[in-house]
Amino acid sequence: MVMLMTATGLFRNGIQDWLYQRVSAVLILLYVLIGIGIAIKHPQLDYATWHAIFSHIAVKIMTLLVLLSIVVHAWIGIWTVTTDYLKCACVRLCVQVAVIVWLLALFMGGALIVGSV
Repeated sequence: MVMLMTATGLFRNGIQDWLYQRVSAVLILLYVLIGIGIAIKHPQLDYATWHAIFSHIAVKIMTLLVLLSIVVHAWIGIWTVTTDYLKCACVRLCVQVAVIVWLLALFMGGALIVGSV
């Protein structure tokens, strides 16, 4: 019996795609809630405070993990929408390639920013 892969190219089946999208959403939510908590704890937030927070290796790792989660979450969502609504394979492929390039550029830009702090 041959196991078919989903066209997302990332995961083996729809249940795994669903699970990865939900886990990525939870990670993004936690990151946002922690950011809100920091903003509430430090009402006079300035550049020096933000720099000190983002200088910690744990924050850098979490930020990169959340950036990767955003890429995975967005890709699964875009793949689902484009396969449902773009019936022309050529148009769908062009849109998907453009989104992949855009998401990779965002991730690499974010990684450069996190690495420079």
